[in-house]
Amino acid sequence: MNSADYKKFEKKGYLIKKNIINLDLLNDVKLSMIKIMLPYIKNKKLPNKKNNDIDYLFNQISRNKKLRSNIYKTFYNIFGINRLLYDKSLMNMLKKIGYKLPIFLSSDITAIEPDNKKYLLNLHQDLRGIPYTSFRSAIIWAPMSEGELTGGINIYEGSHKLGPIKHKISEVNGHEYVEKKFTKNFKKITVENLKVGDCLIFSPFCLHSSIPNFGKKIRWTLRYSVDDAHNTNHLDKNLHIFDKSKYTTDLTNDERRKLVEKKNN
Repeated sequence: MNSADYKKFEKKGYLIKKNIINLDLLNDVKLSMIKIMLPYIKNKKLPNKKNNDIDYLFNQISRNKKLRSNIYKTFYNIFGINRLLYDKSLMNMLKKIGYKLPIFLSSDITAIEPDNKKYLLNLHQDLRGIPYTSFRSAIIWAPMSEGELTGGINIYEGSHKLGPIKHKISEVNGHEYVEKKFTKNFKKITVENLKVGDCLIFSPFCLHSSIPNFGKKIRWTLRYSVDDAHNTNHLDKNLHIFDKSKYTTDLTNDERRKLVEKKNN
């Protein structure tokens, strides 16, 4: 494989691709999100503008923590998310970076709200909860919204070559993190202001962290984890390419936060 995208991805561990997400399919996902939330909005006489405002609806349901959590998890299973992944443009992108047999691992939708630091991620690798079957796995990070000062992601160019690193649990926010010393030989790239339709694709072994949202809108992001089944020659021994228990915890976000709260009280 000699394509420019392949060489960049192998060297840097990430690529930014413009106008690659199918906007019609993405809008179908957004419409599904709205339909999931609307039955739980108490004010049934909302003007049409509010009925179609994902941020407004999400802020309303977020007043109930349990409802917010369950709605959030329901978003992950929207059928249209898979349709979007298998769109021709994304499949062609994966082929250009050397994928011969793309397989789907997981997907989710994230919401980073203005001035809310609770869900910001520390310096880390994406090792938890995803059954990686090769070291050529990737995360597709696609913005669903855009706006000034809504933040983004810091990524350390070439750091994927370190492979999996032992993570610790922060005593500040309960999120996992990697010590800063691992970044010293790598250039920090700030990825902000991506447009809806663009995407960042990067190795889950790249060190990266959240950039806070100081804007006025929620930063909605659609994320996929994908892999190349062609690069799996170990399945007669193990499913995963590495033993995750050596590098990360199986504790959920809520369990880790409660553990930290208990220690701090």
